[in-house]
Amino acid sequence: MTVPPSTFQLIYGVGNFAQNTKCKLEKIVKYNIANLWKLVAIERLFAIVGILLCMGCSGIREKPLAEIMASVKRPTTPEEILKNIKIAIDNDLMTRSEFYTEENVQHFFGGKKIKISRENVLDLAADSYEYDYLGAADGNGSYLSPLEISLNSWQKDKKNYERLDLISLKRGLFPDLPRCVEIFGPGSEHFDVLQPHENADPQTSRFGNESIRYLRYGAAHGQLLLRFFGDGSLYQMSFRENAND
Repeated sequence: MTVPPSTFQLIYGVGNFAQNTKCKLEKIVKYNIANLWKLVAIERLFAIVGILLCMGCSGIREKPLAEIMASVKRPTTPEEILKNIKIAIDNDLMTRSEFYTEENVQHFFGGKKIKISRENVLDLAADSYEYDYLGAADGNGSYLSPLEISLNSWQKDKKNYERLDLISLKRGLFPDLPRCVEIFGPGSEHFDVLQPHENADPQTSRFGNESIRYLRYGAAHGQLLLRFFGDGSLYQMSFRENAND
């Protein structure tokens, strides 16, 4: 005949079970704390591997300059110039010192004259001008280039930064806003439509005097600003990497 446990035995049994459970939990907690650094290290390792795999799959890995130059033809139209500018931004060309040669800059941006400035190995600049084959600048006869492009790279806090500017002095030379969005849109995070810029032309187009700004654009996650004449054609393009990030 089985004797039912007394109240004392039940309480003792429950207490003993709770004590054993507590000891096991303490051991588990102590083990996890002791091995937490291993878990964090493994997690970080997997995160880094994942990033590298994504970079490899999406083609973000830096391409050799020779490969990029071979894939790009010298532009002969304003739209081809914009497409080459996008390639330059996407591949961080302005931060590569080997890119700053007259041959490379002329091949990429199409100007007849190139000026290279090298203050040192880290501070570089180039200007591309004399685009008379695209016509004359507005209201200045035939002696002023209708287009100028400047780019430069500098270092701050051991990091390279870049900038590229395009200015058009001829209305109707470059595409309008919708076409520029088609050219620069792929690969951008998003853009803002800004208020019409100062000293605006008489507006003769739906998109005249508009300005748009892409945020976190290109490989360097800089800002790309596009401004348009009153007739809707591109007036200014400016790409700047934020040195305060």
